[in-house]
Amino acid sequence: MASRSTRRAFARDVRAGGPPRGRARAVLAAVLALVRVASCASPGDDLALGARPDVLASASPCVNGRNATGGACVPGASSPPLASSPPDALEWLLARVDPSAVRADWRAGLGFDAPVPPASPDATVALATATDDATFAATPARERRAAVAASARHAWRGYREHAWAKDELAPASRRGIEWLDVGLTIVDALDTLLVMGLDDEADEARDWIAGRGANGVAGDGGENRGLVFSADKNANVFESTIRILGGLCAAHELGGDTKEGDLLAKALDLAEKLAPAFKTRTGIPIMDVNFRTGDPHQPKWTQKSSLAEAGTLVLEWEALEASLRRAENLTTDALSADDPDDDAGEDDGRGPVVEIEYGFCPEGGGLKEYAVDRGAADPATPAARSAPSARSTLAALEGRRYARDIADGARRAFAAVTNAVWHPSNDGLVPSAVKVEDASFDRASALTLGARGDSYYEYLLKHWLHAGKPEGEEAAYLKAMDGVLMYLMRRSPGGHPARDENDEGETSAAEENREENREDASGDAFGDASGDASATAAAAARRRRRWYDGDPGASSSKGPRGSKGPRGFSLATESPPRARRPGGVSPRGLLYVAERKGGVTGEVVHKMDHLVCFLPGVLALGYASGLGATWGGGDAARARRAREALERLGFSRDATHLDVARDLARTCVQMYALSPTRLAPEIAHFPDANLASGRVGREKVHALGDDLLVKAKDAHNVLRPETAESLYVLWRVTGEEEWRDAGWEMWRAWENHARVATGGYAGLRSVLDASEGRVDKMESFWLGETLKYLYLLFSDDPALLPPECFVFNTEAHPLPVVASDGVPDTEACVERVVRRNVEKIARAHGLL
Repeated sequence: MASRSTRRAFARDVRAGGPPRGRARAVLAAVLALVRVASCASPGDDLALGARPDVLASASPCVNGRNATGGACVPGASSPPLASSPPDALEWLLARVDPSAVRADWRAGLGFDAPVPPASPDATVALATATDDATFAATPARERRAAVAASARHAWRGYREHAWAKDELAPASRRGIEWLDVGLTIVDALDTLLVMGLDDEADEARDWIAGRGANGVAGDGGENRGLVFSADKNANVFESTIRILGGLCAAHELGGDTKEGDLLAKALDLAEKLAPAFKTRTGIPIMDVNFRTGDPHQPKWTQKSSLAEAGTLVLEWEALEASLRRAENLTTDALSADDPDDDAGEDDGRGPVVEIEYGFCPEGGGLKEYAVDRGAADPATPAARSAPSARSTLAALEGRRYARDIADGARRAFAAVTNAVWHPSNDGLVPSAVKVEDASFDRASALTLGARGDSYYEYLLKHWLHAGKPEGEEAAYLKAMDGVLMYLMRRSPGGHPARDENDEGETSAAEENREENREDASGDAFGDASGDASATAAAAARRRRRWYDGDPGASSSKGPRGSKGPRGFSLATESPPRARRPGGVSPRGLLYVAERKGGVTGEVVHKMDHLVCFLPGVLALGYASGLGATWGGGDAARARRAREALERLGFSRDATHLDVARDLARTCVQMYALSPTRLAPEIAHFPDANLASGRVGREKVHALGDDLLVKAKDAHNVLRPETAESLYVLWRVTGEEEWRDAGWEMWRAWENHARVATGGYAGLRSVLDASEGRVDKMESFWLGETLKYLYLLFSDDPALLPPECFVFNTEAHPLPVVASDGVPDTEACVERVVRRNVEKIARAHGLL
């Protein structure tokens, strides 16, 4: 029986709840306490707690024939056994929700709710091609998820029927494309199939990777030989890491592995193939490794690595290291000196083990091997035992020893290039070409967040998040973002603004709605966006213009039952500062990220790759993680320069990272919306580039309104995911329907122009004229990234890859955040998220 002191404690929680969400959470806690431990509660006690009798009556089970308000039981309700333990909201939820509506493995991060079945192919095509704009815009989130899942099934069917075990599908010619000869699409797509609940397809992918064939038995040496790294192929270390290593580690941690741990064993196979590339004096890897011979080498066309290739490796290697440690048995350090199985460092008849390091001969003459004695600095430590090895409890790794700190090479590489952020001449922006042998940068190479630079800046934030937010290590990210703002961001002078003349007269209702969203976002560490079909339809009906010209403030819809608008999330332990409205946003044109040649004072190049559209999501994610309320990193002079840059770009001086993220994301959306096919080109140019419409051939320039210029040679679309990623993150952070609307229109454009009837999707040769034909290739990232982010964009499930627990690598593979002991605690993390969201989940299942 609950004591008066317990009820007083709940009453204090209610009074301290502040905003309505806080009060509702406290009310739920009070309800659960009363129905679990108080069999003699009176209506007066409940009302004193601020609870609504009608809610309590409908949500509370019977206790001795009475509900928590003292009234008669709801017909059909049962009397649960009394419990003497403290109330457990999650236990209450699990005991009452329909078991068929709950995903059995939700603690792995695959979502609490059972996945929605994919739409039928006919329904998917009809939705994309025959639906009028208003009806299409009003499609509920659940149906949108079903449509995206159907797209994934269609893509997988095309690959399975025409390209199985090849790296990628050529959908138009219905054949497979070889690159690394590793079944790349299978590996890249597996965690997407798991997330969407496409279990048959996921099982098929897992069994092939494990070499078990379609029936789960050992492969036949043919197409079911499994994932092996033995082809005479030159594998790029960067691509192999982000796509294959990241994909295997993510699928393993999401529960998609075999019970023997075959996926993790395959990840270790790959890591050991790539490891020689990191044996350089800087740790920056040699770019390529031959799978068959194991020899690392630079490609013929360059002796330099790109910033992205050098700095976009650490998440995946540390994820592998963490997964191995989770299943670790013992290290050689713990073995006794006379252990017969501990043969590390012994003479195996070929002489003592010698560690090799690679250096470069002068004048580009190739590689030279150097013998390294790691024990030289510590004579008491034999060289061969300087790096401890470990064993695993997994059957697929039985009897195998591996480097315990297997990510050391990737860490050294990341540190080597990150040091350049602090060089005064760089001021946060690092040139895009770096020498492997000494980590020196080519000052003439571009400063860019596009090709050859993009994902490094992404990992400045994501490595900090993945490592558990170590104190002080976020500084390099903040420094780099200051550099982007001050040296690369520009606004076009054209006359087709992302916002129209109504912006300055924005209605008070829209502003109030936006402020409500922000209050909710700051009120809960992980409240997730939600909405229903009627709210979506009402929002669509209110729009006076097309979705991409609409007032973004007015597009936020009310939540269920007249509640406040959709809620965002915060990754911060404490609530982040409330975002400020960028009241001074310029009506002149579009915000974009230019490039520079020759350093921060060099020539500005007014172009932006579609790849740069990852940046709005990173800025929003950083803001939700407690970073970016201000610019300048605490340095007064730098903060002043940042404020001046904000004013130059049309922002108020106190604009946050989130304000800039929103504006930049709208530019990425315009790259789609202004195109005749509603698909973005690979590269956009802006009027300050001194380009004009005209010319001929591949150099011909097309104008899209007054803001965007596209060269014919840059007009292709290859199904890239960057904008979809940013839309997903912005939706999670802000709860603004604007981002969902944009992603939904993108899905329709791809369905209309990229879908191949016999299976799969093909890019467009020109987004300016679909009649120019298709790019006959379905990149593995279409399944691995683009469709995954669109599916997540339309999900309201707080347990589906919660950002508190997972960090997406640059190939959209969700990697669990590493705990302080170096091992993921994914299950506990996801359960914490669900416990905080019991009220939301209960309402979604009709329990409140």
